[in-house]
Amino acid sequence: MAQIRLTPIIPQPLNRLAMLKQLQDGMQELGEDIRDDFERTVKTWRDKPNFEPAHNKVLLVGGNMMRVESITEDLTYKYVVDGTKPHIITPKRAKMLRFPGTFFPKSIPGVIDAAPGFSGPPIQYRSGVHHPGVEARHFDKDIQKKQKANAKQIMGAAILLAASSSRHAYP
Repeated sequence: MAQIRLTPIIPQPLNRLAMLKQLQDGMQELGEDIRDDFERTVKTWRDKPNFEPAHNKVLLVGGNMMRVESITEDLTYKYVVDGTKPHIITPKRAKMLRFPGTFFPKSIPGVIDAAPGFSGPPIQYRSGVHHPGVEARHFDKDIQKKQKANAKQIMGAAILLAASSSRHAYP
């Protein structure tokens, strides 16, 4: 009579700290990619907003969630990202407004980049103007859409490294 003996394979305990470290490293890498995209949108600005690394920390949210943020408090950047409504501009410290008559913006909606832009002659003088407003660039939404695929790739690799560092990867 044939006998079959089965010996159970008992997995090693999870190394939760090693797994958490790998996942945090993946989120940090993703945060740096997101910050790089935001910095691309202002690369030609003279007074660039600050996207400090301090604002790109990996945040633990609850027991099973992580989040990374890229934040700036720059008001001009907010106007460019969210746009502005049409408005009237009048002089405050002079009798007339003086401004360049030719203008090409440094960015366009749907493009995560910045060009040199241009403002120049002919010089205009007016007692007031009706500004058409700024078309919203929505860099935040465009970057989020772009980084979704990047997040899957980076975090997929981080999950494999996390399993390996916890001795739970396939051989």
